[in-house]
Amino acid sequence: MGNVVSFHKGIDRLTAENLIRIDKPVDEGIRALTQPCYLRWSDGTESQAYLKIFGSNLGTCIINEITGFLIGKACNLPLPNKLGMLQLPEDFVKANQCCEWAIAVSEVPGKTLKMIYKDVGVDSFAPIFDHLFEWSRIEDVLAFDDWIANGDRNIGNVVIAGSSSYYLIDHSDALVKSNWSIGDLDPSRQVDSVLAEGYRYNSRACSDKKRSL
Repeated sequence: MGNVVSFHKGIDRLTAENLIRIDKPVDEGIRALTQPCYLRWSDGTESQAYLKIFGSNLGTCIINEITGFLIGKACNLPLPNKLGMLQLPEDFVKANQCCEWAIAVSEVPGKTLKMIYKDVGVDSFAPIFDHLFEWSRIEDVLAFDDWIANGDRNIGNVVIAGSSSYYLIDHSDALVKSNWSIGDLDPSRQVDSVLAEGYRYNSRACSDKKRSL
């Protein structure tokens, strides 16, 4: 795993010494313990960030996160500015039965659509979701998720930062699923995300509405 970190210049290699402050965990994550923190990156910059700590049986999630980040950045998609791998202390790993490495990702501004949904309820949320489907990059995002076989794009991992300003987070379930094996990596395999299904439904609804006018 260390070779992977040193090979890709877009991924920071970090240790516990890079942690300036650790805050209370949040309940947003499903696959990982998501730990807000304040972090010093290898270039000396500091920022609010999140640590994603995966169970010892979910090391593939780390590969998924890195794959999604590197390909997404190469496609110029709006992702967090920085991503790194932080080596956890040995005693922490043993006590928590987790992976030796955690994913560290810089915070992005705004709230996830899931958080907004909780705040405003279903009636007020529908126009927000419709607005997302009018975003100029929405089809790029759907193509990206299809490319990396990410079936987990949903309202919990799209962050809205402002009018027509969104960020993509969380690629733990890319490459088909979180705990894939070599046999699962079939290039002909199709995956579908909640966002893709919603986009198709929205497109059909708009077409039906136009035909009725």
